[in-house]
Amino acid sequence: MRSPARRFGPLGAADDHPRPGGLGGVLLGAAVTAGYAASRGWRIVIPASAVAAGIGAALLIGAVAGLYPAVRAARLAPTEALRTV
Repeated sequence: MRSPARRFGPLGAADDHPRPGGLGGVLLGAAVTAGYAASRGWRIVIPASAVAAGIGAALLIGAVAGLYPAVRAARLAPTEALRTV
């Protein structure tokens, strides 16, 4: 029987990678939105729900994209996983 660390480890690794990209994307989107609104003389409004949805979408997409290779590597012996890189 596998240890919990080997069973759930890929989930943590797959979830760590999209965080900086998701946050960067949200910040870039907010900056572009603020710049466009300022150029038009509009009031700058960025809903918190839009920020949360952007971060959530980045985490979900990154976790799904990273989960398959992580689970595949977790099924191999460590030396075999390193050999296929």
